[in-house]
Amino acid sequence: MDELNIILDDELYQYINRCDLKEGIMILFPDLVCDGKLTGDIFSKQFHDERCRSLQMSKNDYDKKIVKPLNFLIHHRYKNLKIWTTYGMNQGMALLLLLGYLDQNHIHEEITIYLYDHRMRKLKEYVLDAKGYYSIYENVMVHHNYPKEILINPIQKAIPYYLEYQKKENKLKLFIKNNMSIDTQLLYFKFMEKFFPYQLTDQQFSKLLYDCQQER
Repeated sequence: MDELNIILDDELYQYINRCDLKEGIMILFPDLVCDGKLTGDIFSKQFHDERCRSLQMSKNDYDKKIVKPLNFLIHHRYKNLKIWTTYGMNQGMALLLLLGYLDQNHIHEEITIYLYDHRMRKLKEYVLDAKGYYSIYENVMVHHNYPKEILINPIQKAIPYYLEYQKKENKLKLFIKNNMSIDTQLLYFKFMEKFFPYQLTDQQFSKLLYDCQQER
């Protein structure tokens, strides 16, 4: 197959699969790259080892869920590479990481990026190459600085959320700490409503809540 589709959102993955919108190989990239540390050598052994520690996953589980599907990208050059994404912090930063990887490995063929909203409506289509994205990845995701460049919208919108999320005392944890007296389920709904643009997972909310409880 000469076409690879990389999906950055689980619901979008299911939608594309159900509606049969793609040709070629389709993989889901589910690594919550906003959690924990990232290294400069994207998708190297050191990178994967750091991700296992950050996500508190066993090497076998991480290899099965993350590394094995990525082999389609790492070990073959495709004529058509397509990335499907929605808005959100995790998705935007995963997109930046993938473009950084392609640039790091001098893969500069055109890439098509499809942007959908949370209701699975197609919003926009971008066609670009990854040239220059590694330095942006390193600046933002390794050193946690704002980029000077203006990037495509799903990445540009995600960066402020990501950099806030990386702060030891961020707005999200402050909100939780100020509302820990209410029922956990109600706190969850209030939190997800307030920070809806972040598009955080249940797992990320639970981790933030646990951290806040430990810091009391």
